[in-house]
Amino acid sequence: MAYVEDGYVEDGYIGDASGSPVSFSMDGDTLTFERSPDPQSLPLSFQQGGIYSGGVEQIGRDYYVADDLIELHWPHMTAWDKDRLIVWWRDVARGVSTSFTYTDMTGATYTVRFASPSMPAISERYDDAHDVRVQLRVV
Repeated sequence: MAYVEDGYVEDGYIGDASGSPVSFSMDGDTLTFERSPDPQSLPLSFQQGGIYSGGVEQIGRDYYVADDLIELHWPHMTAWDKDRLIVWWRDVARGVSTSFTYTDMTGATYTVRFASPSMPAISERYDDAHDVRVQLRVV
């Protein structure tokens, strides 16, 4: 059961009682979520190990792979948000074909596309709660 403390929902979700700061937007259309995804730091960069002087291996960005990915995971997305996400994926972003703006928990914005032409991974956990995973590609 969720409860609100200091304006934030305390049940494994992040965001204030009025909703999540996480959103997708494009050309005046905005998709905001009732609940935020699990905490996410920065976009993921593909990493590559390398041997440097002294025989020490250091891990650094792999510049041969130009993709930065953002993994979003909602362990308890509502059916309302799930349905609106599917409509956004299908009708607004049209799968991977159209770029849009992603706003993260801190208010930082990224121009992104869905990383996969397949529907986001969705599984029902229980009534009105879905486990949803979305991968975005920073463009």
